[in-house]
Amino acid sequence: MTKLDSSMDPEVTENRLDLSRPEQRELVEAYVERSALIVGGGADEAADVKKAMLEDGWRIEACAGPASAHCPLLKGSRSCSKRECADVALVFVDARRSVTGSLPLVRCAADPASPAVVILEGQADEVAIDGDRALVGALRTARSIADAAGAITGPRPAATGDA
Repeated sequence: MTKLDSSMDPEVTENRLDLSRPEQRELVEAYVERSALIVGGGADEAADVKKAMLEDGWRIEACAGPASAHCPLLKGSRSCSKRECADVALVFVDARRSVTGSLPLVRCAADPASPAVVILEGQADEVAIDGDRALVGALRTARSIADAAGAITGPRPAATGDA
């Protein structure tokens, strides 16, 4: 009898489980924690948003923003691994800054790797949602930002005890 070495079998190595497939959505939502990436923002503002997101069951990652020397988006890469791994990005953009100063954050907010809530400093606009993007103005609370993130990523199903 020959031993099957599954580590070299193309059937095993080339067919990975794709959790983004629609038929896997219910399973993923029930068992995989949602993640949010907070990009930029002041320490106090980001702390309030982080607290509201944690209350809603999100796992939080942080990024200093594209001005960081290690940002793949500003180095010509097509995507950012942090954005690819996040279910939503919360990007703080200061509209009062010069175009060149805010352009890196706008580039991050526009990255199609994941939905984004763009938090506009210096703009008093109400929450505006369009598909997988949301704009939230300066007259906001951390709760309104968390609610916008939930709105663009879709609701989580209620947990059931039938596991």
